[in-house]
This record gives sequence, structure tokens and C-alpha cells, in this order.
Amino acid sequence: MHFISVSYPLTHFMRWLREQTGFCPDTVMIDCSDTEALGINESFPDVKVHILYCYWHLWQAWDKNITSKVCIVFFSFSIYSNASIPFYSIDCFQEHAVQRRSRRNAQGHP
Repeated sequence: MHFISVSYPLTHFMRWLREQTGFCPDTVMIDCSDTEALGINESFPDVKVHILYCYWHLWQAWDKNITSKVCIVFFSFSIYSNASIPFYSIDCFQEHAVQRRSRRNAQGHP
């Protein structure tokens, strides 16, 4: 499904709101949705609407994506200190790429 078809309900509502009330925002805050941003931009093509993304939603999306795609291995170097130092393993990236490719193939994607 494309963003355009998904953004249609929001675009339709925002255009109706603009026509009925004269609503024309300078700034809008949304979660972390490209679909919503597209709908807002399509609703007000003649106005530059500043779109702010909610910090909490951005952090949530970042955390969800980074933890599913990056493997962090902790090593303790007792020679220097007792602190654990994060080490990003390239094997985790490669393993993730293989798993992702397998899932996409199973779903019929090239």
C-alpha cells in the first residue's frame, strides 16, 4: 500500500476542515508518521506548514529500530577499569540482513 492511498482520509478531513472553518495552521505536531506529514502537505499545498515530530515518538521509533537492527556486545576490560565498554559487532548486522532477506523472500518480495 502506498502512502498516498493511506493518507487520503487525513487529507480529505483536513481539506474539509479548511473549507468549513478556514483552518490553516502554521505549525502542526504529529507522531512519527510519513503518512500524516504527506496528508498535511497535500491538504495545504499553497501554505508552508511546519511539521514538528513528537520527541517521544521519535525516540520510540529510534529505540525500536536500533534494538532490532544493532547487536551490542559488552566486554569488560579489567586491566583499565571495571567498566563495561560497548562494542558493536558487524556479525550482528550481517545476521540481521540474512534474517530480513529470508523474511522478505518468504513473503514473496524480491
